[in-house]
Amino acid sequence: MNHLNALPGFADWQWNLIHKLQSTLRSMFAEGEVEALKKLTSEEIKDFSGSSQNVNYNVSTAINFIHNKKVISVDNHLERELGDILALGVYRENGALRWNRICLIQTKMNKGGAIAIEPGQLSLLSMFPKFKFKGKNNIEHLLRNRSGMLGAYGFFSSDGEMPLISARVLKQMLGDNKSIKFSDLVHIFVSERAARSQHTSVLGSQYHGPFYPFTTIDPTHCPDCNEFYHEYFPRFFPPSVIRHWARRHLHQHHDFNVTPDESVLSCIGMNEFVRSWTELRLGELVHGDDDSESAQALRDLMANPTLLSEDKNMLIIKTTVSASRHEDERNFG
Repeated sequence: MNHLNALPGFADWQWNLIHKLQSTLRSMFAEGEVEALKKLTSEEIKDFSGSSQNVNYNVSTAINFIHNKKVISVDNHLERELGDILALGVYRENGALRWNRICLIQTKMNKGGAIAIEPGQLSLLSMFPKFKFKGKNNIEHLLRNRSGMLGAYGFFSSDGEMPLISARVLKQMLGDNKSIKFSDLVHIFVSERAARSQHTSVLGSQYHGPFYPFTTIDPTHCPDCNEFYHEYFPRFFPPSVIRHWARRHLHQHHDFNVTPDESVLSCIGMNEFVRSWTELRLGELVHGDDDSESAQALRDLMANPTLLSEDKNMLIIKTTVSASRHEDERNFG
């Protein structure tokens, strides 16, 4: 259960951020998507720090402008941008990095008519095939998307709202269609909330993986799980392997004072987006002590601002995993 919102001052911190971002989006909507994005991502966002029962908590959040950062699929050479916004959240206890979340968001302007959804872009943000950054180097990236919320679509409205929906959910909903009306998204929001209240998912059994709750491995969307599935199961399933993968993928570390929830798959407006983002319930989860290959791939992406953004003040995460030491830092360029 997430207890951050029970800390003194946390709700006020959230509300001030909601008001700031709504006001910015309202004032910039008429200027067009790119200008609205630039202004929205340039707003100063202060950390939240608090304490309770001798535990010091710190939450760092950032939204970064990554518009037009092109990537190329290794398999079919499809070229698309990785998204428009990188939403990042970091949680620390007593100064130690515990976990962080990342969400790549493609934004669209909701002007009342049908909203075009480009199939190649949607496929990238829902499936995340192996890719390279255009014009950077030959390094290949393969990103884990267990949560179903590493990639998402946000819809800007003139009233300052920004409903958000998982790219994977949107892909399932659209089928062969290439556009959607905003009103058609309403039943997805309702369905996702109903599923959330029942501790299930609109994405089906793959959301937890076929062995939930023992290991919550997900061979379809996690490279490490895929390796485990084909290497160990069903030939043998020793307790040591179960414990190792349960700790890595169950995402409920009982030595934490705050444990991470499963990611939301939709946010009905700016209010819920900010609350989910700042309470670290939005996006793909990476634990500070997760030394898996797929976690490192996400961490490498967050630790390299030159790949994603020209913003020298971009919040990045650097974590060195070893038997005795975990390091993290906030880099201001």
